Amino acid sequence: MTSLEKQILKLNEKYIQRFISEIIKMEDITEQQLKSTWKTISSSSSKQSKKGTRKSGYTMFLVENRPSIASSNPHLKSTEIISLVAKQWRELSEEEKDVYKKKALEETSTAKEAVATPVAAPASNNSSMEEMDFSKMSIKDLRKTAEKHGLFTMGKKQELIQRLIDYRNMVEEDTDEDEENDDLEEEEEEEEEEDE
Repeated sequence: MTSLEKQILKLNEKYIQRFISEIIKMEDITEQQLKSTWKTISSSSSKQSKKGTRKSGYTMFLVENRPSIASSNPHLKSTEIISLVAKQWRELSEEEKDVYKKKALEETSTAKEAVATPVAAPASNNSSMEEMDFSKMSIKDLRKTAEKHGLFTMGKKQELIQRLIDYRNMVEEDTDEDEENDDLEEEEEEEEEEDE
């Protein structure tokens, strides 16, 4: 995992905690009710990916540029920020896009190597995070797993378990979004070729 990805995950954890606090203040619900609802929404909206991690040049561009655009435009919604990133992507030259596509290929091959040589969970026979049974892991192993993925390592066992489950769901959603972006890119490329 690159240092940029670690920073993004740490910021993500910070914003998730802030989001939880704000929702609890606005709505008359407990943190556990919110997390339960969040888990239900996440698990029902995400599909389990069997293809592994696929990254596109656009995804790499998005990961690098979204934070700066979001901080420069705090009034914009996420969808509007992504629209701005997509517009910037379309305005890049092919040479500039190739830099990001190369990064994506490198990261995808690194991810495939990591999948090919998984690290077994200490308290489980399962080798990938999506198969880990966090409830059977010791708090020490939960903290190691959280640290490995750039997550906050403090808290009670149940909080760590929930944090890891939320992270796993987020990764699955990101993989699904990457696949959708890849499909959209392919469609756009086909349209551009037809136009020529």
